Amino acid sequence: MAFEQATSAEIPREDLPENPTDLCWTICARLPLDTWERQRLLEHGTTRERLLDLSAVLRRERDLRISTRVGGAALAHAGAPF
Repeated sequence: MAFEQATSAEIPREDLPENPTDLCWTICARLPLDTWERQRLLEHGTTRERLLDLSAVLRRERDLRISTRVGGAALAHAGAPF
């Protein structure tokens, strides 16, 4: 929102699923994760376990971007390491 106001650019948005299971799959599919980490998320037995693990991954990625000041860096492809 702030970026749009500062640059007059529009950022496309998409509707996210409301169902927790579908939301979890959607987020996992879009995160730039290594194959082993993506597989670990897929192997959880319940949505609750997957969401708890996914929450930790998101916090870790946020903290990494803050500490390295690399927010918004483009990746070569999904799953590529930083």
